[in-house]
Amino acid sequence: MGAAIGVARRFGTALGFSDVAVNCIATVAAELANNLWMHADNGGRIRIAWVDVPHSGIEISAIDDGPGIGDIELAMTEGYSTTGTLGCGLSGVRRLIDTFDIVSRKGGSTFIVARKWLTGGYRCRTHSEPWR
Repeated sequence: MGAAIGVARRFGTALGFSDVAVNCIATVAAELANNLWMHADNGGRIRIAWVDVPHSGIEISAIDDGPGIGDIELAMTEGYSTTGTLGCGLSGVRRLIDTFDIVSRKGGSTFIVARKWLTGGYRCRTHSEPWR
């Protein structure tokens, strides 16, 4: 998890993100890495990359060979946890990022793509801001 945080911080800083945005990016990388560690019994990987479509920004993707998520809507609910944690991981990732996509099926892989755009002075979202 520490490696993902370090890479995310260095990458975000090198690309010119604000300190606040770099912290959002690092938090997202940490959460996705933690989910792989906690849930993906058969392994997984995180990828951090520069993207240029439809805007310039950073993309953090995670894919695993774990047990999958049977009910994505429930898993995205603030406070829901299958492991006794606070249950704010995936919902927190969605709040901190500009675009968020998740595909999963029970008994199969989970694939998450989170993007933070460089343009427009982005900052971490608050609860009152709408999702895009």
